[in-house]
Amino acid sequence: MPCRAVDGSCVRLRPEHRNYVWSYDFGHCRTDDGEAFRMLNIIDDDSRE
Repeated sequence: MPCRAVDGSCVRLRPEHRNYVWSYDFGHCRTDDGEAFRMLNIIDDDSRE
């Protein structure tokens, strides 16, 4: 994130080209036998790859 204000908000950049803006998110799942695992998903906002 480019900056963080006192209230916790931030300014979102628009992608101008590949590898310029990235987003990330944690995914939570369980396997068939009940074990929990987490995945960190990272995506380029311009190419969506």
